[in-house]
This record gives sequence, C-alpha cells and structure tokens, in this order.
Amino acid sequence: MGGLRSRFNKGALTVGDIYSFMPFDNNVVVVRMPMSAMPDIESYLFASGGEPIANARLIGGKLIFDERNTDGDEFIILTSDYLANGGDKMTFFEKSLEKTDLGDLLRDVFLNQVKAQDTLKIDNTCRIHVD
Repeated sequence: MGGLRSRFNKGALTVGDIYSFMPFDNNVVVVRMPMSAMPDIESYLFASGGEPIANARLIGGKLIFDERNTDGDEFIILTSDYLANGGDKMTFFEKSLEKTDLGDLLRDVFLNQVKAQDTLKIDNTCRIHVD
C-alpha cells in the first residue's frame, strides 16, 4: 500500500533495501478506538479498496474479523504515527480514546524482523477481502 515504497527481489536483502522499502521515520503507535468508530473505518476501507489488515474481511460494507470477538466497546489498532494522526485521510482516528507511541520506528521493526528470520518466508494469507 502507500507507505511501502519498493519491493524485495529474490536474493540477499540489505539494510539499504529496508530503507528503500520503508524510507520514512514513522513510529509504531497503539490506538485504542471506540466500537462506535467502526462504521467510519468500514466506509474508509470500502472507498479505498482496503488496507493491510490481518484476518479481516469487508463483507456487505461490514468489517468482519475472522478470529476476534468484536462484542466489546473498544478495540485496538497498531499503526504508524502518520496514519494515527489522520494521514491518508484516515480521519476516523480523530475518534481515538487513547494513542500510545511505542517509540519504535516502523522501519526498525521491519529490519529487526528480517534479521531475526534470516530467510524471509512468503506468506500469501489473504489480509483483507473486500466484497
């Protein structure tokens, strides 16, 4: 999607490749959202054609989570500070109950994960399906 600026080719991966992939100094942010914000998020996802979301489907305009119970009053989103502050027209984050900046650069999270895995494994799991 928009924040990822390149793709990886087969073969050795360098730190420079990670910087090309994620060139921005975006921090990881945990956002606590009220369930009442869900319609705005669903509208955004439908209009944009989806975003990288794990284990979710947008069916009939409703966001359905495959493995999570959404019967509560709140839910948590892990995202970048850019998006949490309304970037890419994600104005639904204005309804957040709390935002916690973890102080970690998103790029460093990617870089650390690449180092930990040694060899990246392809995961073609459908992250979001828009019907």
